Amino acid sequence: MTAIYFHTEAYSIQTSRLMGRHAAGHGFLRAWLKYCSQARYEALVADRSQAEAFRATVKALGAEKSSDLFDWYAADAFQQAGALFFPGPGIGDYAWYRRAMRFKSDRVFESSRGFSLVGITHTTASAGALDQVCQLLSAPVEPWDAVICSSEAVKQTVRIVLEQQADYLAQRMGAQRFTLPQLPVIPLGVHPEDFEFTNDQRREARQGLIASVDPSARKHWTIVLFTGRLSFHAKAHPLAMYQALESAYLRVKESSTPPTLDHAIMLVECGWHANEFIEKAFNEAASWAMPHVAVVQLDGRDPAMRERAWASADVFCSLSDNIQETFGITPIEAMAASLPVVVSDWNGYKDTVRDGVDGFRIKTLIPQSGAGSDLALRHAVGLDSYDMYCGYSSQSVALDVQSAAEAICRLALDSSLRQQMGKAGRARVLQHFSWETIIEQYEDLFKSLRLERAHYPRLPKSSASSVPTHPWPARLDPFCSFSHYASLHLREDTLLITEHSPRTCIEALRQCQALQMVSFAKAGLPSQAIIEALFSTIAHSKDGICVNDLIDRTTVLAQDLPDASWQRAIVWLIKMNLVRFPTSPRD
Repeated sequence: MTAIYFHTEAYSIQTSRLMGRHAAGHGFLRAWLKYCSQARYEALVADRSQAEAFRATVKALGAEKSSDLFDWYAADAFQQAGALFFPGPGIGDYAWYRRAMRFKSDRVFESSRGFSLVGITHTTASAGALDQVCQLLSAPVEPWDAVICSSEAVKQTVRIVLEQQADYLAQRMGAQRFTLPQLPVIPLGVHPEDFEFTNDQRREARQGLIASVDPSARKHWTIVLFTGRLSFHAKAHPLAMYQALESAYLRVKESSTPPTLDHAIMLVECGWHANEFIEKAFNEAASWAMPHVAVVQLDGRDPAMRERAWASADVFCSLSDNIQETFGITPIEAMAASLPVVVSDWNGYKDTVRDGVDGFRIKTLIPQSGAGSDLALRHAVGLDSYDMYCGYSSQSVALDVQSAAEAICRLALDSSLRQQMGKAGRARVLQHFSWETIIEQYEDLFKSLRLERAHYPRLPKSSASSVPTHPWPARLDPFCSFSHYASLHLREDTLLITEHSPRTCIEALRQCQALQMVSFAKAGLPSQAIIEALFSTIAHSKDGICVNDLIDRTTVLAQDLPDASWQRAIVWLIKMNLVRFPTSPRD
């Protein structure tokens, strides 16, 4: 079994600030609920609202299996699940959570072996994401954990960052041995059925867009589509695409056969601007760079508009130049829609688009390593926001505009080439990038991690290190880090006495617990059964009982409890004045 960590922010596309990670998370969840082979769904949720949201999401997506929900305190549920999937790369913090838990194995409580942690990379440019990657070297991650890389490009970035951090730790602390999670490459996927359109749907969509710019419909239009956020600083700077489209138009006009055929190019930008300033910047650049190309903007947050865009297009173009991109799902969406693609030879696009087969990859050029150290430092000290850091970096990523223009021109003039490449791209998506295929890869990974966890050498049962005294130094037991605050500590020979008889002790206990200022802390105490059993045993001891004997006589206490939380129950009974402890010089 595998459980997923669920939070609406990671999986919902119902947001005004729709990002690629939202679309990827929603696509994964939809696919997981549809294709996973488990008999039921399991999810870790942070609170009741997220539990309700998960059930609503499962219902909305038409999933039929039952679901089990649990929280961070359910160690048994984690161990039964075997693997926990997070929609981000930061599994380091959760590795500390896991180490602080206890998982029973052959009567030995072990930390870290109870289940596998699996994360996934989206962007690897943000400070938060990079800190999470660096944390993997010092957090208690294990060989049976994994951080999925969506492309070979992002895996290489992760390796570079880890190597540099390892060098620092070696120089600073002499560290030589590092335990890392696995870094498998599993791409994002699409639901190919979402991009199937009939000839009538394509014709209607095209005619509607053409009529908006050419009511007489006298021209022969090539519709080029870009989808995604319309952000020149944080997604893809559009100027190279605009210049390539204008140059392609001029080439098409010169190459028209017969010469009387009036060719025209339309750019459909299906996306959204974050604000009015960005919208004006796009319009200004488009007017300046491509005066002969018609521009139609559709709201990419509207499913109907997205469908209209995909159905109407002849060619897809995305000349991404931004370091925040790691995979790029829109090219495979375009391939699923049987469109030839013109993309930059950049990041994950290298994994998805075969140059000359599914479309064309346009060469990119960047400075040598070391030329952007000041950009990284400006962002690190807060002079530049993350968006501006990405935007400044993208200013030094160049594309071969004339090669892009030539590719668009070829596709505009050759319908058979468009059909050939579109068909090849669709077949590639069905074979490699459909979510059904991707979920199989996820499940294969979860299975391999389970085997790794099972066969990894175990600690000897007698080893004291099998239960770390302080599993999470930054989150110590408060009775350790603040142990010096108190006058005395509860000891095995501490004598416990009560004035209550066995007949009245439970009633006195419950009257005390009924007070609101007492009941608020119920969740922080051991179970009611343990508290009652301890108090009853003390009450049955006429002359009092020491802690050690109390534990031996209280049968409800499992002798292999993974912690000493029962001590809190004893001190709580003293705090409530139900039990007292006579002090003596030895204390």
